[in-house]
Amino acid sequence: NSDYSAQVKLCHNDNIMKCVGRNLPKNSILQYIKKSLSLNHPVMWTDDSQKYDPVAIVGIGRDSHGKEYFVGKNSKGKNNQTKGMLYIPTKYVREHTAFVVVKRYL
Repeated sequence: NSDYSAQVKLCHNDNIMKCVGRNLPKNSILQYIKKSLSLNHPVMWTDDSQKYDPVAIVGIGRDSHGKEYFVGKNSKGKNNQTKGMLYIPTKYVREHTAFVVVKRYL
């Protein structure tokens, strides 16, 4: 659906409450996420391939090569090397976002 004002149902296994959202143009997804983070609001995010469980994006950074990534946290992997923290390339987020929750006023 390319109508960016229409409501859409989230087709994800974790959507037990049958939440709906609105389509966003692919080119604006990062803008919404970065704006929310700049206002100290974490973002709920999930991808279209379900490679990641739903993630709370809590920050943004760059690696030693200058590649930008989002810092995320989920409930799995607390005992791994990164203590449940995830480092997700912004390019992946832009290309594979299925659903993102940001503050309404953004």
